[in-house]
Amino acid sequence: MDKLPNGWKVAKIKSVVQKTETYNPQNSKDSIFNYIDIGSIDNSAFKLTQPKEILGKDAPSRARKRVRKGDVIFATTRPNLKNIAQIEIDYYNSVASTGFCILRPITEIDSKFLFYFLLTENIQNQIAPFIRGAQYPAISDNDLYSCSIPLPPLSEQINLVTKLDALFVRIDKSIALLEENIKHTKGLVASVLDETFGKIDTDNYLTIDELSDLVTKGSSPTWQGIKYTDNINDVLFITSENVGSYNLLLDKRKYLQIEFNEIQPRSILQKGDILMNIVGASIGRTAIFDIEINANINQAVCLIRLKRSKIDLKYALHFFNSPRCINLMFDNQVENARANLSMGNIKKFLIPIPSMETQRKISNKLDLLMIKTNGIILAQQSKLTYLKALKSSLLNQAFKGDL
Repeated sequence: MDKLPNGWKVAKIKSVVQKTETYNPQNSKDSIFNYIDIGSIDNSAFKLTQPKEILGKDAPSRARKRVRKGDVIFATTRPNLKNIAQIEIDYYNSVASTGFCILRPITEIDSKFLFYFLLTENIQNQIAPFIRGAQYPAISDNDLYSCSIPLPPLSEQINLVTKLDALFVRIDKSIALLEENIKHTKGLVASVLDETFGKIDTDNYLTIDELSDLVTKGSSPTWQGIKYTDNINDVLFITSENVGSYNLLLDKRKYLQIEFNEIQPRSILQKGDILMNIVGASIGRTAIFDIEINANINQAVCLIRLKRSKIDLKYALHFFNSPRCINLMFDNQVENARANLSMGNIKKFLIPIPSMETQRKISNKLDLLMIKTNGIILAQQSKLTYLKALKSSLLNQAFKGDL
């Protein structure tokens, strides 16, 4: 650790926490328990959301660790996701998953001070060598206990926590305001799209099937015995996570063996194809495939190859991303284990088709709106990124004694 101020010392986490107890709720089958699992943590705000009320007889086998007010819980599975929280309320009969390390501070350390330290990059750097497992990377409780923590006298800990609390309240208010502004701006866009496509003066409605040369979806490579590769010259594999509203999201790219295109030639992508998500919570997100690259899609993405003589590409993109169209999609979804749209339903979707000149006027007007609002949103998101980084920076300064 860096040189610390006078009066500070370095301690192992194990030396500043108490032993906690375990309990099997199955031993009290008819009692109500408040169960805390990984899903109970909001890892953007580092807060515990409402625990799940369960009967002892229904408790999962992982519900074993007793927790109480003042404890700090740290998820040891995928620890880089920072599912960390301080228990601020004394929930009745509360029990946490064994996927948490329960840290109950001794009198020499303030609970909030310990909580804040566990959010720092310092602790992430210390646990990194202990992480094991590729599919479910994890550390043990003992790995976390073995980490070091800078420890000023208790009075200084409390002063430092008070400073951080005050700074974070101001930052969080600014973050909330920016997020509300972004939400409002996106709502404005949705409202304009809805109004635009709600008042188009035409009696000419055509189905997607009538407007397209091809409507199809992809397939799973595992069903075909195809393997993923790291070769950027192989097939770029587009899945639903790569299809955003209006834009492709290609930060995380996946590639498949070239043989996939031989097995699935129908869903090989061409520049100008419309891609639409048709499975799960992202149903309706639509983008244009606007790059020249060897690519294919999976079964959660629909490919629509439009007849350009009948419909303007950008007009179609705006329509597909409009609330009017998305609501229609949700009304037509097939209720299975995961909501999805069938090819048959998609082909039957009706689109208002005014003259090509009118389509282009509409798309030009909406393009200008998107340019303006995207600029506003990007500026707000840049400020959000700065404020979130500022919180991390303040934490790191605090535990060096520089705050």
